[in-house]
Amino acid sequence: MKVNTAFWEVRQAVALTAYFGGLRMIECMNLALEQIVRGPDGFTITHTRAKQRSDKVTTKFMVVGVYAHVLAMYLDKVNNQLEKYKGRVWYTGKKSDSLSNQHMGKNSISKIPHEIASLLNLPDPARYTFHSFRRTSATNAADAGATTEQLVDFYGWKNSSMCKGRHT
Repeated sequence: MKVNTAFWEVRQAVALTAYFGGLRMIECMNLALEQIVRGPDGFTITHTRAKQRSDKVTTKFMVVGVYAHVLAMYLDKVNNQLEKYKGRVWYTGKKSDSLSNQHMGKNSISKIPHEIASLLNLPDPARYTFHSFRRTSATNAADAGATTEQLVDFYGWKNSSMCKGRHT
């Protein structure tokens, strides 16, 4: 299977962005190009948490290293092929080197974890959901030593009960 197509580039960019930011699907879909700032160390992305009730809390995160390169390849196509510099981030990738001027909808974005799991030959790809990116991100942050307070703050959880079983 050819994975260096625009079809796979957008899927990789979505997955990396969701993982690094611990994003819910709606948060990923609501990102705007102007919220993504390229810097010398990668990309800083600012977004508003979806489940914050009365106080719309914004969170910043970075996509760095080789992962920033993957995101850069996709964003360069959005800029150069589609001439888009603001507005929605995710466009439909063709099975060639080009993007379509059509936004990815909820159904397309929700299929990305299944498609990646199938590509990787993981058992039962249908069980992977968009929330898998968020869950894996939180688990890896806890395993890397993030405190309960840091996890609650970054992931926008109401309280520390979300950390039970994931972080000691």
